[in-house]
Amino acid sequence: MIQWTPYAFVRIAFYFIAGILSAIYFPLRIALEPALLTGFALVALYLAHALLCWRSSRKFNPGWSGLLTVALMGYLTVTQRSEINRSDHLIHNSDTIQYYRAVITSYPGEGPKTWKQIAEVKGIRISRGWLAASGKVLLYINREAYPLPFRYGDILLVKGNPQLIPRPANPHEFDYGRFLSLRYIVHQHYLQKDAAIRTGNNPSNAIMALSMATRTRAVAIFQRYIPGDQEQGVASALVLGDKGGLDDNLYDAFAASGTMHVLAVSGLHVGIIYAMMMFLLRPARRFLGKWGLALISILTLWTYAFVTGLSPSVLRATMMFTFVAFAGPWARRTNIYNTLAVSAFALLLIEPNLILSVSFQLSYAAVLGIVYFYPRLAPAWQPDSWIAVRVWQMSCVSIAAQLATFPIASYYFHQFPLYFLIANLLAIPLSFAILVTGIGLLASALWTPLAWAMGHLLSYLILTLNKIVAITADLPFSTIDDLYITPLQCWMLIGLAGAGILLCELRQFRVMYLAVFFSLAFGFDQWIREFRESQENKVVVYQLSGHFAMDLIHNGTSYFFADSLLAKDAKSIDYHITANRMASGVREICNGQDQPFARELGGARLIRWKEYTIIHIFSNDFKWPAALPVDCAIVSNNALRTLGKPEVDVHLPQLVVDGSNSAYVTRRLEEEAARRAIAFHATREAGAYEKEI
Repeated sequence: MIQWTPYAFVRIAFYFIAGILSAIYFPLRIALEPALLTGFALVALYLAHALLCWRSSRKFNPGWSGLLTVALMGYLTVTQRSEINRSDHLIHNSDTIQYYRAVITSYPGEGPKTWKQIAEVKGIRISRGWLAASGKVLLYINREAYPLPFRYGDILLVKGNPQLIPRPANPHEFDYGRFLSLRYIVHQHYLQKDAAIRTGNNPSNAIMALSMATRTRAVAIFQRYIPGDQEQGVASALVLGDKGGLDDNLYDAFAASGTMHVLAVSGLHVGIIYAMMMFLLRPARRFLGKWGLALISILTLWTYAFVTGLSPSVLRATMMFTFVAFAGPWARRTNIYNTLAVSAFALLLIEPNLILSVSFQLSYAAVLGIVYFYPRLAPAWQPDSWIAVRVWQMSCVSIAAQLATFPIASYYFHQFPLYFLIANLLAIPLSFAILVTGIGLLASALWTPLAWAMGHLLSYLILTLNKIVAITADLPFSTIDDLYITPLQCWMLIGLAGAGILLCELRQFRVMYLAVFFSLAFGFDQWIREFRESQENKVVVYQLSGHFAMDLIHNGTSYFFADSLLAKDAKSIDYHITANRMASGVREICNGQDQPFARELGGARLIRWKEYTIIHIFSNDFKWPAALPVDCAIVSNNALRTLGKPEVDVHLPQLVVDGSNSAYVTRRLEEEAARRAIAFHATREAGAYEKEI
């Protein structure tokens, strides 16, 4: 049997997380006073239970009441931390907002046409006057109107009404609104010229303001001393966590080679700095003592976090290694699993929604995988040479991290890099050298000759890293793409991994039954999904602003129709359409316009597919033929402004107006469709149109 006594805080963290998840998926709004009373009552119940058990001759384990208290504490943490529950939050305001006061609280994100920053609302002006208000708004700031972004702490007077962030318009599309809601951001606002006026600067957090200014200065140093825009972007991403300067092709190459974690300043980078400090301070260990060593290493980690702008991912990693460093002096009284559980508990106590953060899940999964699997993989081979030992150790670390993160990464990112082992053997040492050199460049910025030399060395290292990543990504079969698994299958894979761990620990054959169950459940779910996909014929008209896109899907094949501009925009197709294709089991994509069931019809395209007739009207040249029976008409590019005179024989059960039409034309067609009792669907308002035939 597994002994849980040494892992006391693992159980506490497990029940705390269970309470958090219960509150997220089964929310109940609880006022602060009843919440505190409930918490005190549960603590009293636990103490009373423990006292009775101590005095009684019959021993009852009071642990259940304590763990229940922890779970309810997790539940109450979510309900009380949620800013949306505040009565003055924007989401509860039903009046039109004319103006609002807000304070910039984030580092600027740079897009092709906009700056992206978060503002915290302090007050709103409605018809009744100014009112106190709260809430966060994601600002999209026109770069032509505002050449420079706002600074942290800038106070703005903004004209206009923030809008709720819409849910995904297309099936299985990334839910950006859900992602932002985990950070309590539910509104957005596009700022054009003269929409916002800066009235002052009053940072709510002076430390954060100084940290962001330090990061901005560090980025400027990289831009000054490192030759090459791409090299500057990689240096800023790898050392400081600022990925704004990365181009899409390079970003995709890192993803395809399995080295994306190198660009995300988190556990790897903080771990490298911690290991480097332990190595450098080893000669002074006897003089400093265990506590002195721990304090210096922690101070170094938090200094690095400060230079990177105290971003959430760096803060999580720094918090994790802070607990690891503190655990050092207590090495005989703790273990790494309890240390990780304490760090996770502390982070979730501050921000419970982190449990749904992909980076949080991957960080802890990777660390747990390395902690558990590495000691079991490394002894499997004992090479003779020093180089072979280091290569094998690094390989074991990469394999352990991949084993632990595979279910989560497959679920979120839908791909698996086959050459991750080769790429990481070269990328991780190079990233170590780049990180150290980058920190050295920042430290030597006051002496120009040394900074110039460090900048050129850093540029050479980054060029080498980029070349390795590009070569690996271009190798044949470098990735398994379109790897789609359902949430149930993700849990089945996690359960299968857990069964494998239990089998290693307990060495009992009966655990195999558990592994077989998870395997069969995974396969059965996959069989049901593929059977359903083989039986359905589906029409999907997607919502893309300014574009037309339609899939006709049957048995793993998609017949794709799109306007000429969208057909060349692989990025937009990947973001809005690819996820639905993966979920529908599409393995082959054909150009629908070349198929025999589609033909041109003077400003329109007539499609007769699976006994279902579609007419796609895309030009003003189209004229309704007399007595043209169709099942569905799709309108693009404002090509149809009216359905014609009522006496014209137009047999039209369904009218779909896509996102390339103006709001005026959409409303006009909707009104006419209502008068003629025609089913109407506008993708701009209702999202993608789906029809099973």
